[in-house]
Amino acid sequence: MFAFIKSPLGNALIMLALVVFIGASIVLNSLAQAGSSDFTQADEAYDYKPEVYERDIPRFKLPKEIASAKAAPVAPEQTEKTPEPILSRPLLARQKQKKTQGALPLNLFSSQESKGNNLSSNYAPFGRLVPCELTITVESNSINTPIIGLVTEDVVHAGKVIIPAGAEVHGKASEGRTRDRIDASGTWNFVWRTQDYLNGTELTLEGIALDREIDFNTGLWGLRDGSAGLKGYLIKSDNWNEIKLFAATFLAAATQGIKDYDEYITETGSTVQLAKSTAGNAALDGTTAILEEYAQQIRDAIEQDGFYIRVPTGKQFYVYVTQTIDVQEGSRGNISNLNIWNNQDPNNEG
Repeated sequence: MFAFIKSPLGNALIMLALVVFIGASIVLNSLAQAGSSDFTQADEAYDYKPEVYERDIPRFKLPKEIASAKAAPVAPEQTEKTPEPILSRPLLARQKQKKTQGALPLNLFSSQESKGNNLSSNYAPFGRLVPCELTITVESNSINTPIIGLVTEDVVHAGKVIIPAGAEVHGKASEGRTRDRIDASGTWNFVWRTQDYLNGTELTLEGIALDREIDFNTGLWGLRDGSAGLKGYLIKSDNWNEIKLFAATFLAAATQGIKDYDEYITETGSTVQLAKSTAGNAALDGTTAILEEYAQQIRDAIEQDGFYIRVPTGKQFYVYVTQTIDVQEGSRGNISNLNIWNNQDPNNEG
């Protein structure tokens, strides 16, 4: 008997019997709980009335004026009112806007419109390229170097000369420096040098300097024509700076390798080297500090003045104007061009 129970078949039968017993117990228990439950039948009368409490709270006394007004009898003609017409929301909004509109505030300024809102007939649209030529050499080692040039061709629009050839152009180099170019953007001042009543006129415009590469013999433009910046030549101030920097850095590192060290074994078994406190090591540390400082000075000199860009006199370039050019906005001293035109009979056709 025990041998059968220990056999695989006996174990399987015993497990099966336990599963059947547990399942039957669960089913019988569920049926017993279902029989003992007391549910309300569908045809059973269900009459539930909540309890109601009455509270006696003293009422709020109205003021005498309101109480007398309520007590007064209302005339029959006042009770009958004509129904108000139903208005749409847009109509209500317009009526409300008319009610809120009052008298306009006083204007402390003159009724004359600003000249910036009136575009004169002497104008050129956005994005004009003004051909110019440098009259001074520009170098990148001094970023505050001014850019001075002359306009080489008339800027014409609608048959009128807007900026005449020979006008001066004044700008300033920007801090950016890319490859062999000097950036120049921001404010440009054009000064008229003509033989008419506009001589000496100053006009301030916003623009960007672009390189101009043209062969006047063939009339052909180069591949880099119109690229950003003033193209120049890369100049190296000292050919020995790199060798000095290499030598100083090499000697500063070499002095650290000939110092005397003591070896110590830590608790983890690793070896640590510590420099000895000797006169030779002290002299080497001082030499290393001096060489590192000298190498840093050479590095700073190379970064600042070692290489710089030079744009020579006579370089052709464009000023790309990033606004509308209106000669009316110019001035000669404290007199605007508009006042000058009012006193003259200009004939500015090109």
